[in-house]
Amino acid sequence: MNMRIKIVLAALCLFIAGIASAQSNLYNKFSDRNGITSVHISKTILKMMGDKKVGPGLNLNGLSDKIDDLYVFTTENQEASSALAKEEKSYKSSKKYEELIKVKDTTDDVAIYIRNGKKYIEEIIMFVHDKESQEYTIVQIIGRLTKDDINKLADL
Repeated sequence: MNMRIKIVLAALCLFIAGIASAQSNLYNKFSDRNGITSVHISKTILKMMGDKKVGPGLNLNGLSDKIDDLYVFTTENQEASSALAKEEKSYKSSKKYEELIKVKDTTDDVAIYIRNGKKYIEEIIMFVHDKESQEYTIVQIIGRLTKDDINKLADL
């Protein structure tokens, strides 16, 4: 294969990887948006934390090597909340994501979706809408998780 073809193929691969990364990263979409608090916890920080429980209902015990990124987006701003709710609708209608759990009660709406890879669950995304405070939160976990890992993660 000549050098010109190699350069074109390399450029094409980088272009495709850039598109795929931009489409799957909510952080790029919401990190600079007014009224939304965005948090990114990288694999490095997760490893430094070790085996810890992060708040109620999120147990990272033994999972820090399997999680690449953890993102949290939260707002009480009505306009920003609408943008996050719109994002949930796009996940719900996407063929890439499978609805895992949907809970509706008088105070909260919760939906959890997963994106399966060939061997692992590659992404878990949770949408939580607190109707009383109008707070809307998205938690996105990207990595290589098994079904047993999800049970550990949810502290089941």
